[in-house]
Amino acid sequence: MGRTAGSFLIGFGMCLLLLGLGPICLAEVARVLKDMPDSPSSKAMRTFASLLKSNPYAYAAARRFYEVSLTFYEVMSTVWEVRLFHIYSSIIGTVMILKGLLSFRSKGQDEDAKIEIKG
Repeated sequence: MGRTAGSFLIGFGMCLLLLGLGPICLAEVARVLKDMPDSPSSKAMRTFASLLKSNPYAYAAARRFYEVSLTFYEVMSTVWEVRLFHIYSSIIGTVMILKGLLSFRSKGQDEDAKIEIKG
């Protein structure tokens, strides 16, 4: 495999990994904010929200982000297929990244061997 294929595997694997882990992280943030109102994270979010109220556009964007996180948490907690999709995309992304890194490593060893033969 060449460097282009290795770069593609690493890049596409990162996309799949972020696609799989990003929503799970958002769902966990929403769970903490919803289920633990006295936690330091919830207090920090409320403080952050009070700071954002001075700018109505930023406050609206942050509020929408919070609502989307809560909605996603509810979907993930009820629909098993959504969880499986994110878990499998994370696993496949990790495997693709490792395959790309291994192709870089083997390509580097092949080039070192060619240099030794010529030299």
